[in-house]
Amino acid sequence: MSNSTSVFLEKGRVATFVLFCLTAVQLVFQQPSMIILPDQRANLFSATLCLLTLVVTILIGRGKRPIKFGLDFWISVTLVLIVILSSIYSLVPRQSIERAYSILPPGLGGYWCAKFLLTEPRFTRIFQWVVNALLVGVIVLALAGLYLTGKPHEFLDSHWHPAGSRLLLLSFAPLSLMLGQNHRDQIIGWIIFVADLVTIYIVGRYALINSLTYIPGILAVVGFFVFKWTGTSRRILAGILLLTVFAAICFAFLNPKQLNREHISVAYRVESLFFSIDIAGKHPWLGNGLWAPRLSLLENYTLYYPFLSKEQFTEWTADQRTSENLYLTFLADLGIPFVILYFGSLLYVLLRLISQSLNRASNTVFHPVAIFLPLLGECLRFLFVDDLFYPQINWFFHMLWGLVVIGSVKNNSDLSEK
Repeated sequence: MSNSTSVFLEKGRVATFVLFCLTAVQLVFQQPSMIILPDQRANLFSATLCLLTLVVTILIGRGKRPIKFGLDFWISVTLVLIVILSSIYSLVPRQSIERAYSILPPGLGGYWCAKFLLTEPRFTRIFQWVVNALLVGVIVLALAGLYLTGKPHEFLDSHWHPAGSRLLLLSFAPLSLMLGQNHRDQIIGWIIFVADLVTIYIVGRYALINSLTYIPGILAVVGFFVFKWTGTSRRILAGILLLTVFAAICFAFLNPKQLNREHISVAYRVESLFFSIDIAGKHPWLGNGLWAPRLSLLENYTLYYPFLSKEQFTEWTADQRTSENLYLTFLADLGIPFVILYFGSLLYVLLRLISQSLNRASNTVFHPVAIFLPLLGECLRFLFVDDLFYPQINWFFHMLWGLVVIGSVKNNSDLSEK
């Protein structure tokens, strides 16, 4: 290969990485943005940007690296085919295809772009600091929105769900600094991470996003039993637990009776467990279709939750269109094979992170613990929200998958070195 060709490929790879970073900036702050289809709530602009970045990465950004048709390639193809077929056979093919478009490019883009671009230490190191800067911006805007308008998502998004998930998912960046070898990086990581945790608790306390505030404590307990914690790592765990206890004390002053068992946040989610299983039983292979109406499926359905009327659940079902739980939504909308293949792959990724953390290997930028905890935290969020329908969350979630598969994590889990 000639020198001119090598220079062209190198410049193209650098330009693609810049596009990758700019895509991350747009996804985090949702600026610039535009409405592509006014009659739909799907974020198609961000999805289109993700698709563009994926195409450029495959054509230019991968440089000399060949595309290997490995297991992850065929899993990706299979999942895409299931989503497309499910959308075609749904009651509303157009709406289902639009929703499929809002989740496929961000998911595929996040995974494959990370796999092709974040293999080089120079790119990975730059991106580590880019995400830390983005998280600082999210923290500032969330607190400013809460203080000025009472809405933490006011300057970030159209809804608090993806705004809250950003705080959780982007925490992999400061965690990676904290678990690194550089003392200065550790201090900066600590500052950003503590600010992130405090913001999660403040937002949860004053915006009543209670489920978000419990996740760090759960992750701390899980991490205690899964990983070795000594030195700096023990202090990380102690800090999370301390803030969790503080948050629990704050919530103790709230009236427990305020949790209304007939409220939509409780009643709809409980009944959706049974209703989603019922839908999967009627449409086991391809589901009912993404965002497809479910009202016809209620005709012969008997409610299980005693504090909910059939009329109220029918009204909520017509408006919500999902189960408000990603596991149940995918089960009902995309079918059993999709759920087994997708979440089986997710379980493999989480187990691989644990394995990587328990085996000594070469040091790279991202420690497996820094990837594992945010991924697991987002999996907990899936119990309450359909986060993958937001490209801004979908992209980063699957980008972390890509980091795991290519091994761009620090495979030295002997945290006693910290």
